[in-house]
Amino acid sequence: MPLLWRTSQAEIDHIKPVRTHPELSFDPRNLQPLCGPCHTKKTRIECGHKEKSPERKAWADAVATLAAETTKPMEK
Repeated sequence: MPLLWRTSQAEIDHIKPVRTHPELSFDPRNLQPLCGPCHTKKTRIECGHKEKSPERKAWADAVATLAAETTKPMEK
């Protein structure tokens, strides 16, 4: 998986999930850094959830854009 950062903070991911490989829980070779959205997507797929529909992705993007705009300092 290529390391493409979508956010400034990385999250630590278990390459082989702990739920199926508990013996690798504390093995550093089973860890990798991922951006938050990539980590969430990988976990959803591992848990058997379907990928988000285009409509749901568009909604999530719109909410994220709105949240980013409301956290910017106000211009004078």
